Amino acid sequence: MNKQDDKKRVTPKLRFPEFQATLGWDTFKLKDVSTRILDKVGDKKLMPISITAGVGIVSQEEKFGKNISGKQYKNYLILNKGDFVYNKGNSKKYPQGAIYYLDKWEKVAAPNVFLCFRLKSDQVHGFYQGYFDNNTHGVQLQKYITSGARSDGLLNISADTFFNLSFAIPDPKEQQKIADCLSSIDELINFREQKLAALKQHKKGLMQQLFPSHNDLQASKQASKQASKQASKQAIVYPKLRFPQFKDCKGWEVVELMSIGYFVKEKIEVLNLNPEDYISTENLLSEYGGVTISNKLPTTEKVTAFQKNDILISNIRPYLKKVWVADKDGGASNDIIVIRAKSNINTSFLSSVIKNDDFINYMMKGAKGLKMPRGDLELISIFPVAVPSDPKEQQAIADCLSSLDKLIREENKQIVRLKDHKKGLMQQLFPKIQ
Repeated sequence: MNKQDDKKRVTPKLRFPEFQATLGWDTFKLKDVSTRILDKVGDKKLMPISITAGVGIVSQEEKFGKNISGKQYKNYLILNKGDFVYNKGNSKKYPQGAIYYLDKWEKVAAPNVFLCFRLKSDQVHGFYQGYFDNNTHGVQLQKYITSGARSDGLLNISADTFFNLSFAIPDPKEQQKIADCLSSIDELINFREQKLAALKQHKKGLMQQLFPSHNDLQASKQASKQASKQASKQAIVYPKLRFPQFKDCKGWEVVELMSIGYFVKEKIEVLNLNPEDYISTENLLSEYGGVTISNKLPTTEKVTAFQKNDILISNIRPYLKKVWVADKDGGASNDIIVIRAKSNINTSFLSSVIKNDDFINYMMKGAKGLKMPRGDLELISIFPVAVPSDPKEQQAIADCLSSLDKLIREENKQIVRLKDHKKGLMQQLFPKIQ
């Protein structure tokens, strides 16, 4: 890189000891340290890719479930391993667009709406990815976004604007040191995420053994009706896996959901709520992830009142698996279903029935609407549930799954801590560029 007289040296807040006595970092334009990629795919057969914010470069098959390149494929750009791609689509995490470099495949095809570039040979990829993860590009691009997103959802960022972004850059040795540091944290995060995925998969497999499947329940009910003139005769099922102390006990009775729980209809005035006590679909987290504090209270006068141990389910887009067992009293929006266990049912057992893919799939089959599908309360109320009559067996199952939930929550906390640590570290390692 050739230094220019108008470059301004900057110094990050945190530097590794071996570089503390060296000069500050010179500022360069992105176009000074990289080359824009314009080579088109043409007739070459390469895998089309896209970008998922917070994840990185993924195949179109993975993101969309199919190849969406169509006739535009011949105009896609050839992306080699180590090349960067900027997606101008805005997201919650990266409102000015996300940038990632290709490290998983040797050669792919990138949509030509993306801005692709290749670093010069003396530059370190991991260092620049740290800059982009720190949203240094977004801070600078914000001032150029005056019209929001275009009709196709992309930001109005020109190639000239993008390649004129400024970055303070040290020599390659310091770049590598920073890249290695961030890479070590990423490895820890990846390890924790793999462990978390394994725990979730173990719990899912265990639940398939501990609870009779929805198909088994339906078949048992049908068989019971056919075997008796009285259609009301109770269907009985046996789980595949049972704790030793209950192996000789009678089978589980198949009942409808509303015979062991009920929809809560009580209301509470919004004036009596704080944001911490209000639950909506926005602050109810997906994948059974719990809740966050609401940003605001609703403008309606009253909402559904819930109590500690009630089960809250988002009735919008059930496939997001937004289910939470309340650890306090509060109020829930009208798009939240609140279910309370009846006196003879263990709440934790009932929540395990509901925090189950069988229940979510059942909700989706009866959901109405395309863009924002909603569950049908009447169908939900007759969801078949197998229940052990012995409260001790209910408790044993609840305790087993609760112990796994505790491990899952702890792994989630560890991942959040590591990500927060990395974020704080990047703010120290990379100087601010306005």
